[in-house]
Amino acid sequence: MDGASDGAGPPEVGKAVDLPPFGPGEYHEMRVHGVAGSSAESMLGLQARLGAVDVVRPATGCGEQPQPGDISVWHAPTTDPVLRAWSWGSLTSGHWYQAFYVLLLPFMIANLAGWMLLTRQIATPAASYAKPNVGAGNGDDTDPGYRDRSLRHSMLLVRLVGLLVTVVFVVSVQLAVADLLVWQWLHHKLGWPVWTVGLGPVGTAAVFAGVVVLTRIRLRPQLSRDPWTDQRDPVGFGFLQRRQTLLWNSPGINVTLRRLHLAGGLATIGVLAAWPSGTVEGIWSAARWLAFGLACGAGVLVVGLLAAISLGDGRRGMAAVMGLTRHVVWMIAAFGVAFAAVAPIGLSPETDTMWTTLPALRGAAAWVAAGTLAGTVALLVLGLLVRRDRRDRRAANAPSVLLLAASIGAAFGAGLAGQTTRLVDGDCVEGPDCLVVGSHVSWLAIGVTTSLAVVIGVTAVRVVALLAKRGLGRWRTVPPTLTSSATWITALLGGTGFVLAGIGVGITLALPGGLPSATEFPVAIAWVVVALIVGPVVVGAFVLAWTMPAAARRRAGTPAGRMWVYRVLGLLAVAGAVALVTVAARNGWHIDVLDVPLPPRTFDDFAMDVAILLPTAALLTRIYGGLRNQGVRRGVGVLWDVGTFWPRWFHPLAPPTYADRAVPQLAAQLDADLAVAGHRLLLAPHSQGAVIAGAALLDGASRPGLAMLSYGSPWNRLYAEFFPAHVNAETTAALADRLRTGDRIRWRNLHRETDPIGGAIPGVDDQPAMPDPCRRGHSDYWVEPAYRAAAEELREVLDAPTRVPAPGP
Repeated sequence: MDGASDGAGPPEVGKAVDLPPFGPGEYHEMRVHGVAGSSAESMLGLQARLGAVDVVRPATGCGEQPQPGDISVWHAPTTDPVLRAWSWGSLTSGHWYQAFYVLLLPFMIANLAGWMLLTRQIATPAASYAKPNVGAGNGDDTDPGYRDRSLRHSMLLVRLVGLLVTVVFVVSVQLAVADLLVWQWLHHKLGWPVWTVGLGPVGTAAVFAGVVVLTRIRLRPQLSRDPWTDQRDPVGFGFLQRRQTLLWNSPGINVTLRRLHLAGGLATIGVLAAWPSGTVEGIWSAARWLAFGLACGAGVLVVGLLAAISLGDGRRGMAAVMGLTRHVVWMIAAFGVAFAAVAPIGLSPETDTMWTTLPALRGAAAWVAAGTLAGTVALLVLGLLVRRDRRDRRAANAPSVLLLAASIGAAFGAGLAGQTTRLVDGDCVEGPDCLVVGSHVSWLAIGVTTSLAVVIGVTAVRVVALLAKRGLGRWRTVPPTLTSSATWITALLGGTGFVLAGIGVGITLALPGGLPSATEFPVAIAWVVVALIVGPVVVGAFVLAWTMPAAARRRAGTPAGRMWVYRVLGLLAVAGAVALVTVAARNGWHIDVLDVPLPPRTFDDFAMDVAILLPTAALLTRIYGGLRNQGVRRGVGVLWDVGTFWPRWFHPLAPPTYADRAVPQLAAQLDADLAVAGHRLLLAPHSQGAVIAGAALLDGASRPGLAMLSYGSPWNRLYAEFFPAHVNAETTAALADRLRTGDRIRWRNLHRETDPIGGAIPGVDDQPAMPDPCRRGHSDYWVEPAYRAAAEELREVLDAPTRVPAPGP
């Protein structure tokens, strides 16, 4: 499976698609979509256009649409022969198995944390860190470069916490499969023989192996070599503007980390399944101790090899490490699982009767949480120590995101346990015959819900302050203000989660009985949490009921009287729904939606619904829908469009990157188009497409016949904020130099004042933030007059130096 290709369907990476040839001196504009994959028809403006309707309405230029009952006249769009559309969206949603990628969300977030690292090496120009006499900065992938101590230690911490995120997943699956399903239900409730308890670790290992297979490494067509021969760790060497080829062509670190995580997961299964508690009789006792020893040894080896990779120079010693990883460690862990699976045959009757649940599983969750907290705190301290500006909140990005990844993984696991209990145990709520999940699940839900409430509360205060300053009429400019400094939300979320998780872990480890019942949560705090979460939902519903009829009136000329009728009906509907839910909650009425009680009966139920059960139910429905419909996968694919641009150098179980195909192929397409003498090209990327285009332009030399018009670009607002090692002033300057003609830069950037994603890019000739009377936000930039004006300006810039004389007679 390592190095497996997805098959021969798409064109070879790095090769241009065959298109009708251009003649000398011709010009064309190529648009690149952003996340969610705008259709080619949309990018090229090929939709039918509304000509007239039977009701005369004032034209606003905002794309009026006919209303029910209207007779409308349409005409064909005007085609522009110079336009082309370059689409990459199917890379993240084209295959049916990508519907299962939602299971990999915690791993993707953990991988992103590594790309957010702030170290001294990042803060200082890379040239000053090059080893002497090795030709640093020469642009090829053979330059060894240099990794300083802070970067190595940061890498190790991120990868260790990422390994704990994998362990969280394994413990959660083992709780559901080995404990709830096999031990409590099949063995104790249905009376299956004791040897079947061994199905628990085997089933857990099978589920985990299935996830590992889902994240298989794709060997792209031009990489005919075995990925295990790529014996280097490229962290600290490959950047967008220097040695970019390392970003897309370093399969060795992927397969190595992937095999280490496989070994670590199997070692966790073996340790928990063979935990030395209770009595195992006869030869089976030796099997249990052998399993425990093998699993512990494999776990120690995994940590040691991970440290050797991260603390090394990225090259020396990698051959030995990769050899042990490929052939030895995972096999030791697998033997540990095998021996742990047969050990329950000798379980004594007294131990069988005494154990209501399997030992170690619930305690392991607390120790894993403690390790995660310790790792994130160490990473934060290290990030602050190496920064000159200790107030730089970006230092909290990586630790906070790692904590978020672990929390999401734990919530997924708790949801899996809850759904397993509901599936096999029906409506059994409490009693000796009911499956026992444990109070830690309820407290996890309460912690996640409380953290969410704190973030909502603080954000609401900031929103109110901005509205008071700007006025309600400019409320659409508030989201861009919030996202322009989004790291404060990340830091707030991480800090809140750390405090709550620290309290929970401390109580669990300090009290002999562990966590108390969730019913002991303070009532006053519970009401505040519910108000902070439910309040914005109710207010938002009332706001929508008030504003949507007005939006319909602006868009389609709905009569004023009908608009007010819709408003009244909408407000009454929202008020009725709120009253119905309130009465149902007070009287204990509820219905089960996807086995989730609504409305919740207690605060415990409320937290479980908000943090675990509803997200889990939504996850399962998206998987099912994605298997049947590519449109559903395209909607979920927005996550992968944003989160899988960077390769898997920090967590190998994240979904595969798409940029290793998109960036080189776009660069090859540009080179093929510009190979025609005197040809001129305007590259017009939107949103995430602007990041792909920027990376493609940084890959190689300057292209004199090319200009770029970016719009809605997250380059500075989000990427420079969250990935400062790779998108920063140096990167932007390098990109501008690729687009420089004399003292002019062939690059314009457009953004709206209401766009929460796109923003200004310092150092680029930039239009002022455009007003948004049509309320388009982040979409449909190409219909704006400012877009056409900027495109014409750039065409004139291209015309001057690249005009080709007409051929002679």
